Amino acid sequence: MANRFKLFGIIAIVALIGFFGFVLIACDTGKSPGPGNNDDDTPLFTVSGKFNKSAAAGGGEVQFNLVAPNNTARSARSASSENTISGVLEDGALTIRLSGTFDPDTLSYSASAAASIIRYTINGAVDAEGNSLGSTATVLIRENATSDNWQAFSFIITEAAVTISGTPQNSQAGGIPSFAHGNWHYNASHTGQTVEMRVLVNQWDYILDQVFRFDDGRTDFHNIKVNILEVSGSGTTYDVILAFPRYEATMAQRAASITSYLTSRGVPVTQLQSQDQIVTGGHFFLFEDGGTSWGGFTDAQWEVVSQYFNTNALLQYLITNNIPPVTKFEKARIVFSNNNNNMTLMPYHDVSGNITFNTLAEARALTQFSAEQGATLTR
Repeated sequence: MANRFKLFGIIAIVALIGFFGFVLIACDTGKSPGPGNNDDDTPLFTVSGKFNKSAAAGGGEVQFNLVAPNNTARSARSASSENTISGVLEDGALTIRLSGTFDPDTLSYSASAAASIIRYTINGAVDAEGNSLGSTATVLIRENATSDNWQAFSFIITEAAVTISGTPQNSQAGGIPSFAHGNWHYNASHTGQTVEMRVLVNQWDYILDQVFRFDDGRTDFHNIKVNILEVSGSGTTYDVILAFPRYEATMAQRAASITSYLTSRGVPVTQLQSQDQIVTGGHFFLFEDGGTSWGGFTDAQWEVVSQYFNTNALLQYLITNNIPPVTKFEKARIVFSNNNNNMTLMPYHDVSGNITFNTLAEARALTQFSAEQGATLTR
């Protein structure tokens, strides 16, 4: 499972498929999507909470409320208002409107807001009844109004009833155009495996989930959440600069996070010491480059495995254990076609093929992108 690289936050496995392999989650099941599946005016779910920013992120308490209207339950693949969620965030003197998207297949959600020197993203998931399974926040802080020095941080949210007292203002204009907001999908079969990919796009952030299902029963998951810094272009073609905090986990930390999460939810799991090891029941194997293979779970247990990714369990483990993040930057070209029902993502890279950089200036300066390594997603 070597030779992974990221593009627009997406992990490709070139050695295996020479193309994007983009998580998590099977396609349409024929079930009515969303928690509750009711038709009244009761919100599908609501989430409210708070988190304390570290001193490096400006300090202070941030509060927020999010609401998913019940009409979210009516369409799994629409990019229209049927999948939207909205809310308000308060950070000291700044009160700003949040907007985002709910994925009724995975029951995960993301909402973002932006001001001139700060970006916020709230990510989480709910269960089938609409009860929260946990959430995290990502914050990008700009040194000052004229600086290109952005730093990214993530925080664990304490979910509780909060009161927003300020008058909300609109999020900063720009970001990903509204016609592209919502759920995008990619599914393909290759020799020995199938690839399932899902991208949840909002104005100032997106979530990528991907899963590789191998014919020998293994399953390889990847998940990434990023903030959008800049968007340029118009019509059908856009260049996007994104940033995200990278929390580097050791093999031991990744294994501890997985084992702790699954066993605490009643799912016994074994860590394989080699891919050839044979065990009974749920198991996982960790690759040196960050990949993870899974197998042996029942259908109900697979739902808990999915929740491990949707609830950012590894991130929460690393934050709790005081692992510091490093801010990374990338650039991608996005091209829409077929009446904006297809979205092709292509990574910019330098002469060495690198696509992830330590500074915004390095990402901005890129002029080459890889059409042959692009992936086309559909509504």
